[in-house]
Amino acid sequence: MPETYSYHSLYIERIQYTVNSALSHHSQLACFFVTLRFPQNKVCRDDHDAISRFIDALKYQINIYIDVKRSQDKRVHSTTLHYIWAREFGIRNENKHYHVVLILNKNTFHQLGHYSLPDSGPGSLANMIQRAWCSAIKLPVGSYANLASFTPEFPCMWIENNAPFQRTHAEKRMFYLAKYYSKRTGDNKHSFECSQSSPSLLNGRKRT
Repeated sequence: MPETYSYHSLYIERIQYTVNSALSHHSQLACFFVTLRFPQNKVCRDDHDAISRFIDALKYQINIYIDVKRSQDKRVHSTTLHYIWAREFGIRNENKHYHVVLILNKNTFHQLGHYSLPDSGPGSLANMIQRAWCSAIKLPVGSYANLASFTPEFPCMWIENNAPFQRTHAEKRMFYLAKYYSKRTGDNKHSFECSQSSPSLLNGRKRT
């Protein structure tokens, strides 16, 4: 693995645009860094729509979370879901996986929470991510939750009021997704994607 990478300039611009878009919706951002993998037995690895289903399933999970909290008379801030994802392949084993950055309102989610699945209820944001990925690849979350993994160091970074220090460090992490290394081209499949500039406001009640 090289110590330095070459980066796709258009991807860098799109990452910065996505952060700007998120900040236009929320002054306090929480950026979560996730890796989504497929089973070792190659089940569903050729399913190129899994990442889109993951995003849709996560929106559904967040809406349920907000509905449950509000039904308990708890105040919950609404949030958009901005995202960045990169499709990559292992250099040695060719295993396809996705690196994903999820950008949410920090007043809604400021940390991933516990990783162990609860017996009932929506659980933590980490649990929602686990459920959404297993739903996307059509496997039981009880057995395959670990296919959605989180970096042991700084799985979440904050950008508060567009603070330069916080933004610089968070974007440096995000730029990893813009590297040329370990991406595959020529198969007519997207290797990189970002959310639209005005995604739905997730609160279980209305859309923008």
